[in-house]
Parts: sequence; C-alpha cells; structure tokens
Amino acid sequence: KVDRYAEGGQEEKGKKTGEKQRYFRDDDSRSLDDLVAEERASAVQKRGLADSFERNVVQNSRYRTHTVDDEYDNDEGLEQYEDKGNKRSAKVRQEKERQAIANEQRKIASIHDKCNFCYGKSRFRQDLLVAFGHYSYLALPSSYQLIDGHVILSSLQHETSSLEASEGVWEEVRNFKKCLIRMAVQANKDVVFMEMVTRKDKMRHFYIEAVPMPKKYFDMAPIFFKKALLECEPGDAFADDEKKVIDTRGKDFRRCIPKHFPYFHVEFGIRGGFAHAINNERDFPSTFGHDVLEGILERLPEEIGRA
Repeated sequence: KVDRYAEGGQEEKGKKTGEKQRYFRDDDSRSLDDLVAEERASAVQKRGLADSFERNVVQNSRYRTHTVDDEYDNDEGLEQYEDKGNKRSAKVRQEKERQAIANEQRKIASIHDKCNFCYGKSRFRQDLLVAFGHYSYLALPSSYQLIDGHVILSSLQHETSSLEASEGVWEEVRNFKKCLIRMAVQANKDVVFMEMVTRKDKMRHFYIEAVPMPKKYFDMAPIFFKKALLECEPGDAFADDEKKVIDTRGKDFRRCIPKHFPYFHVEFGIRGGFAHAINNERDFPSTFGHDVLEGILERLPEEIGRA
C-alpha cells in the first residue's frame, strides 16, 4: 500500500482561480470505488493487529488472573520487588540475630572458663573443697576466714544468684545450711548466712557465706544488720525504711526481691532475716557483710587478714 500522506499529499489550488481542485496528487487516477476498497483493506489490517494483540494478552499467564481493579490493588512488578526486598531484609535480620546469639554464647563460655566457683574449671580450687552434692558444694573461702568454721556454699554449675537458681540447687543448699546449723549448735553457736549479688551484667557466680558465731554475738546480729542496712546508700533519699530493709523472716525469700536485681541478704539460721535491693552499687560497699560482722565480733580487719 502506498502511503499518500508520505508522498506529500496536500491540497492543490488552481493557479488562476485559487479554487480547490484536489486533495492528493493521484486523485485524478483513483475512482471513488478504489478509495472505498482501500479504506476497507486498511480497516481489516488494523483489526487483524488488534486481534493478534488481544490473543497475546489472553495467552500470557501474567495477565490471566488480573482484573481492572487488580491493576490498582496489586502491581505485580512492585510486589515482586517488595518481596525481594523483604527477603533480603529478613535474611540480614536473621544473620544479625545469629551473630548476636553466637557472641552471647562465646561471652558466657568465656565467663564460665574464667570462673573461680564453677566446679571442674581450671580456676576452681579443689584443695578448698569440703563436700559436694548433686547440685552444690561446700568449700573454704579462698581469701580469709572471719572466724573458725567460716565456709561458703555455691552451685556446681554457673548460677548468678540463689534467687534464680534451679530448684535442685535451692533445696540442696538449704540442706547444707541445716547440717551447718546442727554442727554449730553442738558447739553452742549459730550460723549467719550472707549473700551479695552485684554487677548482674558480669554474670558472676553466686556464693553464700556461712559464719558460725557464739550465741552472745549471734543474738546481736539482727540489730546490727538492720541498723547498717537503714544507713546504707545515703543517696537514696526517697526509699523508706520498709523498702530499704525487707524482712524475710517466715517468708520465701525468692518472692521478696525482684529477679535480675542486685541485692544483699542476711539470714539468721534458716528462719529468715533481712534483704536489701541495691539501687546504686557505688554507694554499697562490696565488703558490707564483713564490715558488720567484724563490728559484732569486735575484730579488726588486720586480725583476720583483711588489712
């Protein structure tokens, strides 16, 4: 087919009259029937192209399930892009979580390997071990003794506090306490138990100190400890006496102090005692319990090797 427009078809006017004579140069060589037939052929050709495009659209699976509304509600290309982005983000997030878990495991393993109280580790002092059970053990302190018979109780495995220890550790330590009390009673003594948990972020292995004391000193211990606890942490001006000194006598100590919180707990025998939730470790001396007992026993630090 010859494109008459491409050949520069335009209106032609008479040179003399200026009237319109033809629209295209070949108008004289074409009849009306020729023009009608040509137009019909052009229409059929255009329709054929439209039908071909329609068949391609119908046969393509990308378009089969889409409606007009889907074009607005679901953009497949955008969805595919977003899916890929979400998958990449999820993969990165999972990798970060995996790395965090691995780092935490390495940190815990390092702490356990360097712990002085984990039974069987390289730094554990086997020569100080007195007795052990299924979950806990009894040993001499590694530094000094406040008085003859001063020992420590701790768990075989790494535990950060008796408050959060397993039920097996809790019960076995309690049985050790009963044995120590029975031994002390035979010598007209009683036992003060002290536990101090600090720097929870360092995951330090907990231990309880057991100090057998003559009766005359033991009876004074509750008064001395309560006074000392009321005067501790002077910067905590908003804490009342009941909050600073928690009476654990006749109570389950594990319900007296919030978990994951540093604390000091002194127990007179197994009847309970006083607890204090430490708000500021800088204002609470690490030797608090020893300082109070030394005052009760009327002993100077240098007398017990703690100069």
